[in-house]
Amino acid sequence: MRQIILLLGMVMWCQALLAQMNFTGDIGRRFPIVMQLDALNSDSTITGSYFYLRVGTPIKISGTYKVKSGTGGELRLFEKDPKGKETAEFILEVENFQSLRGEWKKLDDKQSLSVELESVLQLAQKAGLDNTQLQRLLSHKGYVIVPTYIPDGLQLKRATELDGDYTFFYETAKEGGANFIFALGTEGLGSGPSLLEEYNASDNKKGKAGTLKAQNPLFSELRMEYISIGKQHQTEVGWTGLKQVPKNAPFAQWRFSATDIAPAECLKILESLRLLKAADLKK
Repeated sequence: MRQIILLLGMVMWCQALLAQMNFTGDIGRRFPIVMQLDALNSDSTITGSYFYLRVGTPIKISGTYKVKSGTGGELRLFEKDPKGKETAEFILEVENFQSLRGEWKKLDDKQSLSVELESVLQLAQKAGLDNTQLQRLLSHKGYVIVPTYIPDGLQLKRATELDGDYTFFYETAKEGGANFIFALGTEGLGSGPSLLEEYNASDNKKGKAGTLKAQNPLFSELRMEYISIGKQHQTEVGWTGLKQVPKNAPFAQWRFSATDIAPAECLKILESLRLLKAADLKK
């Protein structure tokens, strides 16, 4: 098993040498970004760009990569203003060129913020997507968001597309067991009564109901509604717009619902939502 893991690590390393790499994540747990790095040069220099999801304007970066272990190392990337002056620096620990973690700091006042980025490939693996599903999603013109925390025992059963809208259905191996649905919409999709509205309107109230807040850099705040009766649970987040996007971005909404998954686990799913692909911006 260890040999297989090492071999996979070397494959990822070779991919980093030969191909363009795409990462998404955030700066300071507040500012979602997308980073694209070109193939690593033979002299260990590297170029690329990144942009803040809210703005959408690419910022050029360049720097060097230093090997520290068989599949790990350190990236130092500088960004420049339009006049060519270096204004900020990324110092990132690299693991297989699948995750980048470290800090971003301004050079004039030494302000420093944390950075966490993951490759699109790694995010897709965490979401349970196969290569065909990944390629289909990457060709989509809109924003694509996926859950990267999947509770034990659940797996992706279906990923369907209809007129640009995507639905991901995760379920236990036993059909009819615990499950959750995550859906992406590209139009102004409405919704009926919320879970709590239906519960409060019911004449037969049982169990416990309420709302929980989830924190995620992609959204200002998420409110999840739940109803729990013993070991039976229903949770829901109604159609919600993606906040951290520029004004010229295409419309984007998503929703989440789960059955027989504890509310605490549902919070983990919501907080694990990550951007797989940014939208093609309107000119």
